[in-house]
Formats: sequence, structure tokens, C-alpha cells
Amino acid sequence: MKMERLKKQESTRDYDRVIETSCQVISDFASKLVNLPMKDLLCYNNKVHRLADECKLCPSCLVPCGIINAARIEAKLIAKSLALREKEISIKFLEGDDFVAGG
Repeated sequence: MKMERLKKQESTRDYDRVIETSCQVISDFASKLVNLPMKDLLCYNNKVHRLADECKLCPSCLVPCGIINAARIEAKLIAKSLALREKEISIKFLEGDDFVAGG
């Protein structure tokens, strides 16, 4: 999945997104996520999570979190320098006794 851009609409405080994906479930989710109001960046029970539930996204899917965090960066609620320093966040699934939280 690749999010090409998240752009603030000049006339409102909403954010638009463009998502490229080969996953049909994410594609359906993205087509329904028309804009993201600023108020949805400030709470957990927001449009992104409600739509993710409606579209039956897997509970471990990172896309909703990624969309919210990208919007928070554009809204200057998260420092862009912090995001650039971390570069990426990943989940590793290991077998047996090799399980390690975090990553």
C-alpha cells in the first residue's frame, strides 16, 4: 500500500488522501474515505476507524493508523522531523520462542 499524498483542503480544515493498493479491501476502504475532518484526528472513535470496521479490515491492518498519523503530520499535530527520524514502523511475526514485542 502506498499513500501518495494527504493534502489539506484550503477552504476547510479537512484532509484528502490518495491511496494506491493491490488489496481489494483497502481499495474499497479508500474509495469510501472521501475526506478526513480535523476533529477525527483528535479522537480514537473517528471516521477512519468506523469505516475500517464497516469495510471489514483485518484488526491488525496498519493502514488506518498510517492514514491518521499522516494526517496528523500534515496538520502539524506530530512533528515531521520525528516521523522522518523513525522512517518506518513494522510488525514482525516470529515463530516459537523468538517472539519479541516492539521492533
